[in-house]
Amino acid sequence: MEIIIKLDTETLAAIDTLTAALVELLGRTGKAEPETLATETKKKSSKKAEAQTVTLEVVRAKLAALSQGGKQAEVKDLINSFGAAKLTDISEERFPEVLEKAEALK
Repeated sequence: MEIIIKLDTETLAAIDTLTAALVELLGRTGKAEPETLATETKKKSSKKAEAQTVTLEVVRAKLAALSQGGKQAEVKDLINSFGAAKLTDISEERFPEVLEKAEALK
């Protein structure tokens, strides 16, 4: 069985902040080795960063939500601003930029 959980960037940032606070707290109370926790946290963070690559599905979902919210013209203009007629014409490397601009349309 596979479970997939999709989180927006704000939620992921909040989780990272909470994790850092917990690591700092555990380091102060002496209940865990801070260096060990910090090393494990860094390893997990680097894996998380790799997993956080913006995919076509993520961008498509965001643009679909905006379109359904009455921003069809803005979504079309956004896609056209990347020199594309449709989302799939935009290179995958530019998806983070597309998502960032889409989030600004709220």
